Amino acid sequence: VQYIKPVQTGYPQDSDSRLVAAAAAAQVAGSSSSADRYLLESNTLFAYKDPVSPHLAAAEEGRVISDDTVVTNVTQQLQRFTAGLDVKRQQQQQGGSSGSSSGGVRGLN
Repeated sequence: VQYIKPVQTGYPQDSDSRLVAAAAAAQVAGSSSSADRYLLESNTLFAYKDPVSPHLAAAEEGRVISDDTVVTNVTQQLQRFTAGLDVKRQQQQQGGSSGSSSGGVRGLN
């Protein structure tokens, strides 16, 4: 499972990515299915401290990002996730580990 929060404001007090990661981890921990443990990743790509609209927070912090930058970063994150899925599938077929979990903020520009 891949969860991406492209832009988060009110960080670090408010983190949707962290909330989703914790909820998913709790769900996986209570499951006996190996499929539920397959892959869990939760990421925020751009985070701002002030809990206001993203365009206002970006302007206030002097870190305005273009829509194209957001789209590019989301695309790259999905590509990394897909590549990781391929590796996990190969490991499963070879009898390797199948569980992974992360939650955090990436690409803080």
